[in-house]
This record gives sequence, structure tokens and C-alpha cells, in this order.
Amino acid sequence: MIEDRYELVSKIGRGGTGDVWLGHDHLLGRDVALKQLGLTPGAELPDTARAEREARLSASVRHPSVVAVYDVADDEDGREWLVMELVEGRSLAELIKESGPIPQHRLTPLVRDIVDGLAAAHTAGIVHRDVKPSNVLLTPEGLPKLTDFGVARTITDTALTSTGIVTGSPGYLAPEVAEGSSATHASDVWSLGATVFHAATGER
Repeated sequence: MIEDRYELVSKIGRGGTGDVWLGHDHLLGRDVALKQLGLTPGAELPDTARAEREARLSASVRHPSVVAVYDVADDEDGREWLVMELVEGRSLAELIKESGPIPQHRLTPLVRDIVDGLAAAHTAGIVHRDVKPSNVLLTPEGLPKLTDFGVARTITDTALTSTGIVTGSPGYLAPEVAEGSSATHASDVWSLGATVFHAATGER
């Protein structure tokens, strides 16, 4: 139990910087998603600065097409957890894998909603840096929600980003980012374009 409120039920996935768990909020009586913050690939201990940054960035974007953040909680070992809206569906990547290319009449409204969610992040001054099909969750009603701001940063924040270090997922990176340049809002749009191409054709 985390803070005598959040119960970890089962692991349901992994984000860019930590495992994601199905949890239950005993105070409000609802299921939630909990993600351990601040973990980087290969690290054994959480990065506190990264954890706090992810929590702030995730909470600053409020839009129906972005997974909502409810709380940040500390467990008894001092680890920080992001408490989020639980999306009880599958990812866009899973849909493509199971069903192949998405027909235009179905894809168009999905893309429109994802664009709106990404625009909300950009309006808040945030670069997502890892837009890809597995970071778009689909509700049971088929509505998309952008998630996993674990490697995001503000457009002016360079403190946690080193020049030449590539952050993101191969296959969806803008060319300039793949070559080591800093990600920008424009590179997010390129990654979204690669995501849409994958969804429309089934190919990367």
C-alpha cells in the first residue's frame, strides 16, 4: 500500500522510464494506473530530478486526448509514483499489430484527436520526444489518449539533456534528432507523421 491509499494490483506495462501498474485508490474507490518515476534504462536507483520533472510535465497538460495525472505518491522506500487515469483498452501499436492498416474513415478522427492532445502539450511548452503508436492508448470507445511523458522536456529545459544523446524510439525519430540534435515541437510532429504512416499502411 502506498501512502495508505494506493494498492498495487498487477503490472500492466512499461513506460519509457518505469513500470506501469494497475492500482486501486481506496480513498476514492476507483482503479488507477501507477508508474514508478525516475528510472532510466540500466539504472538501479531512481533519478529524483527526472522523477520530479516527469510529474510536473505530465500534470501540466490537461486535455481529453492526454492521459490525466491525479497525484504523486511516495512509498515506504522513498520511491515516487505517478498516479494516473487508467485507460482500459489497448495501444495503437497493438491495434495495428492485431488488425493491420487502419481504414481512413477510422484513422482520420483518431489522428485529429491525437493532434489536439499533442498541440495541448506544445501550448504548455512541452516537447514529448517519444510520440509513437505504443504511446497512444485507445479507450474501449476507441478514443485516443497520448501517454508516457517520461522523456519529455520543456522547450527551454536543457539541464537534463546532453547534446549528442539520442532520446526516443528508432523508426519514429525525426532525422535531425537521430543525428543528435535536440528535439523540438517540429520533431514531435515528424514523429506523429511516422506514427500515422505506420497506422495507415502497417509499415514503418
